[in-house]
Amino acid sequence: MRIDDEHAARGTIERATATLVASWACFADATPGARLVRSGPVAAAIFPDEPERGIFNNAVLLDYEADAVAAGAEIAARYADAGVDAFALWVHETAGAATRALVAAGWRNDESTLVMTLDLAALREPDGPELDLDPAPSAARCFAVNGLPTGLFPALEGCHVLVARQDARDAAAAMTVDHEGDCGVYDVATIPPARRAGLGTAVTAQALRDARGRGCRTASLQSTGEAEGLYARLGFLPAGRFREWTPPAR
Repeated sequence: MRIDDEHAARGTIERATATLVASWACFADATPGARLVRSGPVAAAIFPDEPERGIFNNAVLLDYEADAVAAGAEIAARYADAGVDAFALWVHETAGAATRALVAAGWRNDESTLVMTLDLAALREPDGPELDLDPAPSAARCFAVNGLPTGLFPALEGCHVLVARQDARDAAAAMTVDHEGDCGVYDVATIPPARRAGLGTAVTAQALRDARGRGCRTASLQSTGEAEGLYARLGFLPAGRFREWTPPAR
């Protein structure tokens, strides 16, 4: 997708990043031993124990003018102090100087996600199936639909979950976290037998309607390549990529 220069203005990216960090804080608060650390220009979610350890140890560069290599080294030390030996530093692609410095220092970029945002007043209503929403959804069931390990974030609060059922089983799910009027969208998934029928799009649209009803004005997310079309159909616009950098081997 082409980045719309006006849409990718710094304020839009900063809002999406702030919501992302708020979601990490929510997940860390729900996990014994985990914490969100703000160290200079970086915010980092530190999960020292399984099952979160192998999935959610991520940091993000907040100040694009900062010395990214020094900041990365500082946060790497924080992870090492917690016994965590693998993490990723997320840097938005518009942080050109930071990116060049990380490359020169031997950091590697193997993954990226597309930041996408939406003015909820412009939400497009999809054509799709009628949802059979479970009246008592849980984060654990949302994670199960995503194929994630059981036991994640055992005391999770402050999020909103939808679980849609099909043929008497959980078939699609979405989770959202609100932050200062922005709705962060996470863990949207559909089980394989129920895919390509519009169920994931319908669940996401309902989650966004609910967020609008709670007073949110915008929404943001980080999309994998395979999901970009789903979000675009709902009206989300691209706002550049987070590239995930891993430090050089010590």
